Amino acid sequence: MAALALAASLPLAAHAGGMPLKLSGLWCGVGLLHEFRLEMAQQFDQLEARLVRKHRVRQITGRIEGSRVVTDPQRNHTLELQALGNELRVTSGTGPLALLKGQAFTRATADSCSR
Repeated sequence: MAALALAASLPLAAHAGGMPLKLSGLWCGVGLLHEFRLEMAQQFDQLEARLVRKHRVRQITGRIEGSRVVTDPQRNHTLELQALGNELRVTSGTGPLALLKGQAFTRATADSCSR
């Protein structure tokens, strides 16, 4: 039981029984994405997110597969991210989202992404 309690407390640990990573919450863009924030809500392995830059919002839906986030086509474009520690790194994208490859988001430590 103690091991299960410990596993439940780890934010990006995969859980026994195929439970997906816990990615809900606010993620802040770093580097070239410093003006972006990613607001994620998940239900088991399904997620809904908002990619926000200034006053522009892009709605995103997708699923969590292991440590990967795979988005549904948004305007015929997709995005994939890889979770590693408290980081979500863009591993691929199509269309204009392909330019994000290699960029990352980090889990917010507060209620906002302001630095």
